[in-house]
Amino acid sequence: MTDSLYKNYCQYKADTDIFTSWLLETAASCGMLIENSAEYGSTQTYDLSCVEYLQLAQVIAGAKVQLPLSIGASVSRAIVLREKCAAEFRNNCPDLASIEGHDHFITVLQNALECLKSTKVSDNANRRSQNIRASQGASAKPVVNDNSLSNRFAAISIKKDDSKAVETECTAKTTKPTVQGVQATISKPQSAEKSDATPNSRMFLDQLFAGFGLLVELNKLRQFIADTWCAYASGSIDSMTAGVTSNSALAEGRELINAFDAVGHPLFSNGKSVSKLFFGLISKQRGQEPWDDTKPFPSFSENVYDVATWTFFSTNGMLRQLLCDFPKTSRKIPTFEVRDAVELRSTKPCKQDASPERYREDQELLHDVVHGLRLANMFKVFPPVKSQIEENLVDMLDTHNVNTLHAFNAQVLLDVRTILSGERHNPFNDWRLAALMSKKNLTKLFEFTSKKSSPYWTKTEEDWAQVCHRETQQYIDDAKMWFPQPGFGQKLSFHYQVNPIAAGLAAYHLSCTMQKVGILVLNRWITVIPTIYLYSILKTMNMPHTPDWPDLDQFLKLHDENSIFIGGRPSNVQDSYKKLRLFFGLSLVYMKNKARSGVRLRSKNGQRQVHCTTPLAISFMNAFQTGCGTPYSLGTVKKIIQCNDSIESLTLLQNAMACEEPKVIFNYIGLSIRSFEFSEQLHRHMEDRLINAGLPSNLTGEYAVLTISRHILNKVVETLEDGRQPYFLEKVASLMADYAKRNGSIACNELRTFSKKMKLDNFKTA
Repeated sequence: MTDSLYKNYCQYKADTDIFTSWLLETAASCGMLIENSAEYGSTQTYDLSCVEYLQLAQVIAGAKVQLPLSIGASVSRAIVLREKCAAEFRNNCPDLASIEGHDHFITVLQNALECLKSTKVSDNANRRSQNIRASQGASAKPVVNDNSLSNRFAAISIKKDDSKAVETECTAKTTKPTVQGVQATISKPQSAEKSDATPNSRMFLDQLFAGFGLLVELNKLRQFIADTWCAYASGSIDSMTAGVTSNSALAEGRELINAFDAVGHPLFSNGKSVSKLFFGLISKQRGQEPWDDTKPFPSFSENVYDVATWTFFSTNGMLRQLLCDFPKTSRKIPTFEVRDAVELRSTKPCKQDASPERYREDQELLHDVVHGLRLANMFKVFPPVKSQIEENLVDMLDTHNVNTLHAFNAQVLLDVRTILSGERHNPFNDWRLAALMSKKNLTKLFEFTSKKSSPYWTKTEEDWAQVCHRETQQYIDDAKMWFPQPGFGQKLSFHYQVNPIAAGLAAYHLSCTMQKVGILVLNRWITVIPTIYLYSILKTMNMPHTPDWPDLDQFLKLHDENSIFIGGRPSNVQDSYKKLRLFFGLSLVYMKNKARSGVRLRSKNGQRQVHCTTPLAISFMNAFQTGCGTPYSLGTVKKIIQCNDSIESLTLLQNAMACEEPKVIFNYIGLSIRSFEFSEQLHRHMEDRLINAGLPSNLTGEYAVLTISRHILNKVVETLEDGRQPYFLEKVASLMADYAKRNGSIACNELRTFSKKMKLDNFKTA
């Protein structure tokens, strides 16, 4: 059996096990009496005939139980992979009875799936229906779909009256690819499905398969994170997207480990010995001695370094050594400074081999990271958002114990640092730019609000903006982490330099906060929308000086034009005038007669609001504000992204975040301030004409923009209806064109500087 064929063989066996378990448990919950069935979790075997597959499916379909998408995907994949294996067996296996048995079982699975297809729904809908039945008092056994359960498919056999043969068992070796080219070899245990196996051997094999499956899934997540940061290094995605999706993958790994521990496998003792056991088994299977104290590596030989990395045994040993260096009961700070890990791993070329030098560098980097977290934990100086790496390594320090979760997070950190070594740009610089830009924009906002007034911008909004400003400053101050002892202080922003995932999370949190503040400023000062309506009309009119304001065009691209223009861009001046009145819910006559400086005008309908068009950012921020334990993870957005596979869900999350990136970092505050400046300039140049039209000359606040824009549009409508050319529209167009030429591209220039997506889009366009 080839390597690729054996991989498909293992996958379809696991998928068939999931489908079979779901059939048995769901049919039992529907009231079907299954003879000779063992209790849930028992090690006894149960002979399930092929005929019973269709019978179980018919019972479930008759009870109107809906097929979850994850189960349907598993059995569909099992059918496809089993057909590939059957085709290979037909070419190489002389046993015709075995070939017919494979073909027969494929038909059985296809018939069962076809019977259940009419009830196929999403997993979320299935869970909701179960919750409804539970709330109504209906007693039903919950349907369990947990990949960490024991491999009960191994206990299924085909009776003689159902098929002419049973499956042929094959033994082969396969090479398992892992992160950074690391490979580990394992052979398929022989006779793993013999029905005469003893309960003890069956339990041992089931636990062994479950542990190996856990390592496989963790390394899949590890490979996804590595690919994510390779994409960042190549310029395909930004650091915020890379940080959030990596943190989500780490959270998924934590869920896998927790589910594995919840089963309570005695062989692994809460997952603590998974790395050590499989490191020894795989090394022995390869015919190599795993333990060699004479080599530079502690506890294991150099030639099995790849196995130690794949099983997280190397990082497990590093962390255990660190706990010996940092006693749990001691609060004394070591008498040495933390090494500059950035220079250590950024200025040297990446070493892909298992050299002792690379191992020492990894050990030194983990020492620096854990030591920094230890000091931060002692002095309680953590930033507002913590990554999974921080949370789990701090948990390791608190419990003074190392388990698979800690080693998994530590290994991911080493992988990311290795990928970014020698790169010219890094997430720390992205975070620093985000922090400085946030502080700069908030400072400009406070300068603006101290000189101008608006009835909508009250003390509540000002205080909230001040809170965001203090949070931004806290990011900068806490990153320094200076301590009073001489010589013990860490360098500036050391924390974000050594942990790229934390830097990406911090930059994303700052950007989402600034987006929220910017949208609030835009809605409270009412400067951008009237300017956009006026700009849209001037662009359609044949004027000598047609304005070109790229920032307004970009704003319309990033937001819903149908919402801003209420059904689409206005086709003429009359349509624009009508939609502007509808947007703000006030009649022009009322505005003209009642507009006074400092007076807040209300209407029954009220004005429309410009909303964020970034659902992921909204979900993450809401989860953060409600105190969610892991706000920046895939679990927060499961209502938005619904997929069966974790890697597929993470990939969709990554793509969606990359699309949202320009919207999150767009400078709404600057655009609002510049729109207000233009309205003041327009008011000064047209003051005489506005006074003659009956409008006060001392309009301030948001109505200086809204009233002027409405008045101009109204006058344009009147003159057009009379068949006359608008007498001052050319002056308005000239003023806007002159202002936009000097200040109309600031936000776009910022996007071209900071947005990865905008750079890629411009490149593709070119």
